[in-house]
Amino acid sequence: MHIGEKIAEVLKQKHMTKQELGRTLGMSGSAATYLTTRPTIDVETLHKIGTAVNYNFFRHYPVEEGQGAGDKGQAAKDEKDKMIDELKQKMMEKDRTIIALKREVELRKQENEYLKKINELLEMKK
Repeated sequence: MHIGEKIAEVLKQKHMTKQELGRTLGMSGSAATYLTTRPTIDVETLHKIGTAVNYNFFRHYPVEEGQGAGDKGQAAKDEKDKMIDELKQKMMEKDRTIIALKREVELRKQENEYLKKINELLEMKK
C-alpha cells in the first residue's frame, strides 16, 4: 500500500484540502502535499494525520496475533524458562550432595580424632 495515496484518498473523502491538513498539523501546504506522495511515513506522523482527519490508517497494517516473531519469541521464552527450571533443579540436587558430603567430612574428622586418641592410648601402654 502506498500510504501517501491513501492519505490523499481519505482527504478527498473528508472533503479536506492538503493545505487544510497542513494547517491542522502546523506545517505548510506544500509539506502536507509532500506527505501524499510518500510511499512510507513514520508512525508518529501517520498518527497525527489520522487524528487530524479522524481516520485510523493503521487498520491497513494489521498484525495477526498468534503468528510470526511474537510466537517464536514466546516459544524461545518458554524454552528458556524450562532450561532455567532444569538448571535450578540440578543446583538443588548439587546443594543436597554438598550438604551430605560436608556431613561425611565432619564424621570422618570425628572418627580421625577418635583414632588419634586410641593411638595415643596404645602408645602410652607400651
